[in-house]
Amino acid sequence: MIKKYNLVIIILFFCACSTSRQERNEATNYQKVAENFDKFYISFYSDTIFQNERILKPLAGEILSWSEDEIISETWDNKEIIVTPKEAFLSIYNNLVVEFEKTDTLIIERYFIPHSGFEIKRKFALRYGQWFLLCYDISNI
Repeated sequence: MIKKYNLVIIILFFCACSTSRQERNEATNYQKVAENFDKFYISFYSDTIFQNERILKPLAGEILSWSEDEIISETWDNKEIIVTPKEAFLSIYNNLVVEFEKTDTLIIERYFIPHSGFEIKRKFALRYGQWFLLCYDISNI
């Protein structure tokens, strides 16, 4: 009876060790295969099918615009999402400022014209090793 009990304990011990090792390997693999943001960024702005697949929906964010005497605030619900690349803005606006804030899991892309009320802010998040557009704010007031 004692031998069977010891055998069960040994088997449980090895199973626990195996599971722990597998979890560590999966975590390490996740870190190794994280998508390169620069390659993602190029594909996101050059391939509309890829872009559509990489927008987390419902898309968070706010669209602010001016109409007559009031500011109109809208969300992305039931709206077509058009993501214009920075090159298109740079070709139109000479005084456009472009900024990027980067961490390992979040990139904030911001275009604005100082003191004008024009600003575009996009947040990209790393999810399960792939980059996605998480939030898109537009202000033109």
